[in-house]
Amino acid sequence: MSVIDISKLQHKNDEIKTPAFAVYVEKPCPKCGFGRMNATGRGAQPDPKKPPIFEHVCQNCQHKEAYGKQYPTVEFVKVEPEEGDGVKQ
Repeated sequence: MSVIDISKLQHKNDEIKTPAFAVYVEKPCPKCGFGRMNATGRGAQPDPKKPPIFEHVCQNCQHKEAYGKQYPTVEFVKVEPEEGDGVKQ
C-alpha cells in the first residue's frame, strides 16, 4: 500500500480536500418491498419555512410517496484514516 500525504490534499485558498468515496442510495418501496422509489421530478414546498418534498413512484407497483430528498441519490462518505494504514498527517 502506498502512503498518502494528507498535507498535499490541502489547497492554499482555505480549502481542505479529504479522501471520500461515493455511495449510491436507493429507497425501497414500503408497500411491495421489492421495487425502488424513483423521484418523478415533481416537488412542492407547501410551507416556505420547511424544506421541499419530492414525489416518488415505485418502479414495480407504482405506489406513490413523498420524501424530503430525491431518490436515487449519491452521497459521499469521508474516509477516516486509521492508525497504521499508511496515511501520513
